[in-house]
Amino acid sequence: MGLFSPAWNDKDEKKAVKAVHKLQDQKTLARAAKEAWCASARIAAIQRLTDQVVLADIAKYAIGAAMRLAAVQELTDQTALAYVARNDNDLGICHKAVARLTDQNVLADVAKNGKNCDIRYKAVTKLTDKSVLVYMTLNAENHDFLMRIADELPDRKLAQDVYAGVARNGRREFRMAAALKLTDRALAREVYADIAMNYPDDGSSSYELSGELTDQITLADMAKNAKNRNVRRLAVIRLADPSALADVAKNSKDWDVG
Repeated sequence: MGLFSPAWNDKDEKKAVKAVHKLQDQKTLARAAKEAWCASARIAAIQRLTDQVVLADIAKYAIGAAMRLAAVQELTDQTALAYVARNDNDLGICHKAVARLTDQNVLADVAKNGKNCDIRYKAVTKLTDKSVLVYMTLNAENHDFLMRIADELPDRKLAQDVYAGVARNGRREFRMAAALKLTDRALAREVYADIAMNYPDDGSSSYELSGELTDQITLADMAKNAKNRNVRRLAVIRLADPSALADVAKNSKDWDVG
């Protein structure tokens, strides 16, 4: 240390921390939090800070995860906490930031825009108004945790709205899972039909699970145009309309389907 170096910058950890504990001035604590030689002295300084601007700066931009975590644990600024929750690359720090969020608008923003589904899930669990969940079904990245949330919702009508949103907008596996939970069976059949018609690899699994596709026009369309060959065959089996069967026999792309 230089001749005039402050005691909090001592290389001796015990001396540096002891010096930090004597500090009262926020500007000096801010310097120590960012510049002290010893990490333990920097953390001790952060823990004595009350200046939310300085704490926010450390929580967002400090290189060391331990420093960012210490700052988050002292932060009350909701905007800064939300920034950390959405953007920190350390999941543990993100969780700590969400745990300190109380502002419902900020929580809704994190629920919609957080980079990690676990963080979005945690933010949703803290929302008192969960109607934002329906809006969130428009983003397919949310569907894994939205299904978990919907399963736990006391408000079963809202849960059905969430299932409907996922069934309409989700990736194939989530659409199928959501459709199976729908009480609106007409929508479920619509989803089954769309999946069966348009997914070339395993659309047949949804078709077989449903057992509900009986509309002859839909079945005829599937028999001729579904991307999955097994779906086309199953559609023919369920066709009862003789004229539709004749049309399939004439126009099917599969010689053994028609």
